[in-house]
Amino acid sequence: MLNGCFWAFAALAMAGDPDVPGDRAGEADRCLEQFNARHPWIECRATFEPDAQAKDAISEITSGMIRDASCHTNLRLERKGLVGTYLLGGVLQLQPHDVFCDLYTEAYVLSQIKITVAPKVTFLNKTVTDVSLGIVSIADLPPFVVAPVSDATESTFVRGQLAKALNAFLRQALAQ
Repeated sequence: MLNGCFWAFAALAMAGDPDVPGDRAGEADRCLEQFNARHPWIECRATFEPDAQAKDAISEITSGMIRDASCHTNLRLERKGLVGTYLLGGVLQLQPHDVFCDLYTEAYVLSQIKITVAPKVTFLNKTVTDVSLGIVSIADLPPFVVAPVSDATESTFVRGQLAKALNAFLRQALAQ
């Protein structure tokens, strides 16, 4: 499911998609540039918007409550931690990041929902095998929506999509 707010870390992964249209392509290029610049830190704005399959999944997982989402975060992670865990395997625990999302219901837009995540990425044999967003908090969201959003972020579908997206980003980044 999810995109948007649930994809904080996936934003990096999806930012690497070469088919991202418009301004998002520039953001994707900056994330790749940061990765390949060999600076100690990778710092870039990462955005994510769902494709049709993800929109359907968002709606299904949240029982129709959320129909669409659009999110962004200012990503910051230590390059050697990412590359080292990629090469050796293990779990990479990221520092908390604030992700800001617009969530779309059938009738309303819930704007600038702040979700703080502390993602854990599991690597085995130079492959991402699992991604847990690790929600720390969700602010500015009606209480009856918090549980479906939180549950959705840890769903098998979302975790699989996050792993797939991050693997695609790493293949592209490391091929350069």
